[in-house]
Amino acid sequence: MKDYYSKSLSAERLVRVYELATPRIQRYLKAEVDTVISRIQPEHDVLELGCGYGRALISLVSHCRGLFGIDLSLPSLRMARRFCDSSGITSLAAMNVVNLAFEEESFDIVFGIQNGILLLGRTDQRWSGSRLEFWL
Repeated sequence: MKDYYSKSLSAERLVRVYELATPRIQRYLKAEVDTVISRIQPEHDVLELGCGYGRALISLVSHCRGLFGIDLSLPSLRMARRFCDSSGITSLAAMNVVNLAFEEESFDIVFGIQNGILLLGRTDQRWSGSRLEFWL
């Protein structure tokens, strides 16, 4: 698992996979992001767990007050920085979801899509004031 993200699930590979996706998969990927958008309000501060190269972030930036993305993969975060640079997203950090560096109730919505399923079963009291959701 040590090199899983850098070798098997790198940002470059994910971008290519999404580019080659069938129309059905493209609709699913769009529906994922649309689901998140339907749950956030303009006054919300939102955190994406496992933001990868920023695929969802780029679509959410105009729908909430604050948007923050974290990921374990530095190469993915570097790509997210380039991908999201012109959108105004500046809040990206390398961080493990089991050791978060945020104050309690920092976010109104905390979400993870796709690989976020790996986080299920982990709970943390700091999210008691937030809606913590995972969409598959």
